[in-house]
Order: sequence, then structure tokens, then C-alpha cells
Amino acid sequence: MAQAHLRTDIQGLRALAVALVVVFHLSAAVLPGGYIGVDVFFVISGFLITGHLLREVERTGRISLTEFWARRVRRLLPAAAVVLIVSAIAAKYVLADSVEVRNLTEIGFAALYVLNWFLAESSVDYLAADNAPSIAQHYWSLSVEEQFYILWPIIIFAAIWAASRARRVDRRTAVAIALIVVLVLSLAYSIFETARSQPSAYFMTTTRAWEFALGGLVALVPTVRLGAVFRGVVSWAALLTVVASALLMDGRSPFPGWIALIPVGATATLIWLGDSAVRWTPQAIARIRPIQALGGLSYAVYLWHWPIIIVVASQLGRPPGWIWAGAIVLLTLVLSLLTKRWVEDPVRRAPGFLRRRVPTFACMLAAMLLIGGVGLAPATIAKAEAHLANAELAAQVADTEGCFGAYAVENDCADPYRATPDIDFAAASSDGYRAWMDGESRCSSRTLDKLMESRCDFPSDGIGVAMVGDSHTNHLMQPISALAQQRGWDFHGIALTGCTGFERADNVQDPGARRICIDWAEAQSERVRNDPDIDVVVISALVKPSNGFETSAVERLQSYRDAGKRVVVIRDVPGMEPGTAADGKGALTGVECVEAAGIGAADPCAWTPPEADDWLLSAAEQTGAAQIDPREIICADGSCHAVIGGVVVYFDDDHLSATFASTLVPWFTERLVPLVESSKSSVARSPSAGSRPEGQRPSKVRFHSSTEVNRGSAAR
Repeated sequence: MAQAHLRTDIQGLRALAVALVVVFHLSAAVLPGGYIGVDVFFVISGFLITGHLLREVERTGRISLTEFWARRVRRLLPAAAVVLIVSAIAAKYVLADSVEVRNLTEIGFAALYVLNWFLAESSVDYLAADNAPSIAQHYWSLSVEEQFYILWPIIIFAAIWAASRARRVDRRTAVAIALIVVLVLSLAYSIFETARSQPSAYFMTTTRAWEFALGGLVALVPTVRLGAVFRGVVSWAALLTVVASALLMDGRSPFPGWIALIPVGATATLIWLGDSAVRWTPQAIARIRPIQALGGLSYAVYLWHWPIIIVVASQLGRPPGWIWAGAIVLLTLVLSLLTKRWVEDPVRRAPGFLRRRVPTFACMLAAMLLIGGVGLAPATIAKAEAHLANAELAAQVADTEGCFGAYAVENDCADPYRATPDIDFAAASSDGYRAWMDGESRCSSRTLDKLMESRCDFPSDGIGVAMVGDSHTNHLMQPISALAQQRGWDFHGIALTGCTGFERADNVQDPGARRICIDWAEAQSERVRNDPDIDVVVISALVKPSNGFETSAVERLQSYRDAGKRVVVIRDVPGMEPGTAADGKGALTGVECVEAAGIGAADPCAWTPPEADDWLLSAAEQTGAAQIDPREIICADGSCHAVIGGVVVYFDDDHLSATFASTLVPWFTERLVPLVESSKSSVARSPSAGSRPEGQRPSKVRFHSSTEVNRGSAAR
């Protein structure tokens, strides 16, 4: 069993873990798998806490749950609370208004130690390079740890109690059985959930519990005497495995599924091998004073480094370069030293009043409620204000003769591109199609692998209209479904984020591309072709020259026409100007760009989209499909605009905001209605399309997600 004295090798592992995380956050390109540092911490925690609890049982014959929890509170809460308070001040007064509510909301959930579940529910992809992070997002792992500290002593207590009842099983064996059960169940669930929805699986306590359990099992395994050379060789192999995992894994790795066994198992091996006095071993190197110092500061370093990175990047308008990265590391170390000297150690070692459990828990509750309230109250108020603003917004959307949104161009309003004082950047940053779909009862969504499938069904007995595509179908589904309701069309839309609907085995070159996308595209195409109730197919998708889908698009569009469908292709909207984002490669979001320009700017962020081959338009021309071009409204004067009619056009860099999209209904009425409502007379049905007796509609055969389009088929 683990000894009570300080393990210098574990301090070295802590230093390694926090270094991996910091480098990953400063530059994922340098260390794309540095996020595994968190898993190293989890294994260490499982080992230390299990060993501590077992020693307490051997010493006293019982486990004092309240005393254990009080020690954890005194050790962890003060520093975490200080950093959250500083982060809240930065979110309110330093960071952009457009991210204030999100930052404060996540600070509130972090204070309550449930941030990981909030992020899992929100399906935030922590590993996505284009995901905009919050100032407190790194607290997800602390939430997992705190939940572990609550549940772990209860599990061990229950195992020991069961052993005392059974009498045939000793305590250590009972605890080992309990930990093995946790490990097996959690690992199995982690593999399953990661395959189903990796972004949410990443944050779940249930997908991470096995890592703590493996560390706990190491605390139960007797130390085996090994030769110095063998111990050293295995230690180096385990350490290199951890480092190689950090170098070779990345955001596309199915983490924390089965692949997490590699760095987690290597970490457990290093802990099991224990300390070593042999000079050439990793354990001896870990005794170097700076490494031991970093290990002692690892908790504070983890807390401070991320808010500093976020604040610096926001002020620079780009990720920090090497000089700024060095300054961030230096400032992090200074603040960590001060925090440990004046916050962590004084509270942890405080005599008298603060050593008692009731005051400890009272202070904990007060801090959690205070910081949680400071964070969550603005979000609650913002939601209430948004509810009140919806009525005013609805009135402006209903006034099609006014100058709101796209109406400003349609009605030739004066100065249509000015950033007016009515723009609410905080609201605009979350004004995407998801907000509309979440509030629309006839829309639903589910996750397929890492991809989000959305469906909207507005059935009627009118002309059948189907929309199929990716997220660039989603952001147009709002105005087209509204138009469908006005005209009495039988409208059904389905989209899978990241899948244009034209993927197939011979045109997907990306080794990270998922088979599920190809299967989904074929399944939905088949349903559209075979459904006699569908008269018109509306296609819109993200178009990049690198897609190279023209051949398959021609075949797919022609197959719809051969099935007797009229095909309407909506040209992809131009994305925001490339090269303006912090990484110099992507684009600023519409909200970020307009906010940086400021209220009153005459025409903020206007740009001319580069000329590029549009394979979808080419396919439409080759197959005789009708075409509609949103650039007529977004780029009416030759330049494309981020603000039209006092509305931010894009909530991110290439998806229309829900508010702006809602003002496109009259524009689509002029262009789409003639194409749809002339479909029966202008499109001759092929024999395969079937025929309907006059006045009779056959039973509905709606296209939807099929059971064969799942992770199983994706693995074929």
C-alpha cells in the first residue's frame, strides 16, 4: 500500500500533467494531445485518496466522511474561489459583451462544481479547434474531481461495511471488488458514450470514473520488488507512452474511450513502480527542485493559466505568440506562488475555528452560493430580458414594409448597413438556428457520433417540400418553413452538421471523416427519391473548393429529377472575410467583428468574397436544377455585409443569425414560391416516381433517421 510520506515521483507526475495541459492550451499545434494531463491527475487522485482512506480505516477502524470532506474543502475551495472571483470581474469588465453571459453562466456552474454536466448537456466540444472557450471552462475537470471526492469515500465505506457483514471477505478484497466493478462499468460506458457523442462524453463523471478506479486499484496492489534496471526501463517506457500520447493524440481521437487506456494505463504503471534512487530513472529526475516546485504548485497553476490566456488573447485579438506565451507562464507562476502562500496554505493549516467541520461547510456553502449567484443571476436576467425583447422583435419581423434586417435592402432603406444602437451583442452571439429549433416544438435533434442531426416537420396536405443537407440547410430552415406554413406546403427538413449530403466513399479523402456521414447521405437521398409525397427537393450546403463533390452532386441531383422531383439549389452564403480570426486562418464571427468596430460604424466588416469554384452551382447547371442566390440580399451592392437593417447577419463566421434569417421570408416568397407551386405542371414524373389517383394522397412515408444509420453501420 502507498506510504504516508511524500512521493517525489508523484510530485513529478503532477508537474508533467500540468505542463502538458498548459502547453496544450497555449498552442494545441505544438502538443495536440496535451489534454491527457487531466487524465494523469485523475489517476493520481484515485491512487492518493484510496490509499488515504484505507490507511484511515487501518488506523481508526472507520472512515469519517464529514472530516474527509472538510479536509478536501479546506484544501481545494479557497484557491478555486479566488480565481473564480477574479474571472468573474474579468468577464464583466474586460472581456467582450457578447461573451459575458456565457462566461458568467459557466462561472456559476463552476462554483457549484457541476460545470462538467452543464458542458456535457450543451455538447460543447472541448477539443474542437474552432470552439470559442469560456474563461472558466477548465473547471470542468475540477467538477469531476469534486464529485469523485464526494462519492469515493461512500463507495469504499459501503464496500467495507459489506465485508463486515459477509465476514468471509476482508476489507481490502471488498474494496478491490468495488473498484473493479466501477472500472469495468465506467470504462464500458466511456467507450459506448464516446462512440455515440464524444463532445458530451468528454465531460461526464461516469465516463471518467474508471480512471480514478484504476489509480485506486494501484493503491491496493502490493509492491513487487523488481530489479533496478528492469524498473528503470519500464518506467521510461511508461513515461514515453504518456508523452507520445500527448504528441500523437488530437481533437479527432475518440477520447475518453478505449484510447484513453494508453496514457491512463501508463500513468498507473509509473505510480505502481514507485520511487527510485537510481540516478538515470525518471523518478530520480523528478527530484530536481524546479520539477518538485512545479508539482507543488500544479493545482494553482491549473487554476490560473487558463483565465490569463483568455484575457490576453481577447486583448490581443489573436492567440498569444511565443513572447506572450512566456509572459503568461511567468504571470501564472507568480500568481500561483502568491495563491499557495497566502490562500491555500493558510486556510489548510489554519488552527481553531477553521479546523472545525461546521464552519468549514458553512464557508463552503456561502462561497458556492455567492459565486454561483453572481454567475447565474446575469444569465437568468438576460433570459428574462430576452423574453421581453421577443415581443418587440416579433413586431419588427412582422413589419415587412420596414427597415429591419433584410427588409432594409428589399425596401431600399437609407443607410442599411450601419451598426445601430439597437444591436445587443450578448444576444446576437447566441442567435443561431439552434436557438430557433430549441424553441420550435416541431423540430427535434439527436446526436449521431459527434454529429448533430436536426429535423423539422410541418405536415399538411399541400405540395411536398423536402430540405436535405448540413448546418447550412439548418440556418435556412426557419424562413423556408415559415413560408411553407403560409403557403400550406407539406414541409419536412433534415440536416446533419458536417455532412453536405453528397459524401460517398470515393470523394471523402479525410482519414478522420466518419462513415456515418456517407451512410446518412445515402439513406436520406433514398428516402427522398422513393417518397411519392415529395414534389420539390431544396438543397443547401456548405461549399468549399476542397470538398470536391461535384461529380456526386451531379449524380444525386439527377437522381432526384429522374424520380420526378423538382430540384431547387440555394447557393451557399458567403462566409465572413477569411484571415481575420485570432489564428489568422479562419474568420471572425459576425458578432465579434461588428462589436470590435463599435456601435455607429457605417458599414462594419464589409468584404468582397473571393472568387472560387462552386461545385454545387455547377451541378445545378448541369442537371437543370433551379437556383436561388442569397448573395442578392447579403451582397446586394457587390460587397457582403455583416450588418443589415440593424441586425448582425452572422452569429458565427458562416451561419446566418436566426433573427436575420427570419426576415428573409418575403425574399424567399418572390423566388421560391413560383418554383415550388409550378412543380406539378413543370416536372414530368418518371414511372419510378409512381402515380396518384386524382384527389388521393398515399400514406405518409416520411424520411427520418434510420436505425441503420448509427455507429454500427459507421464501423462497416
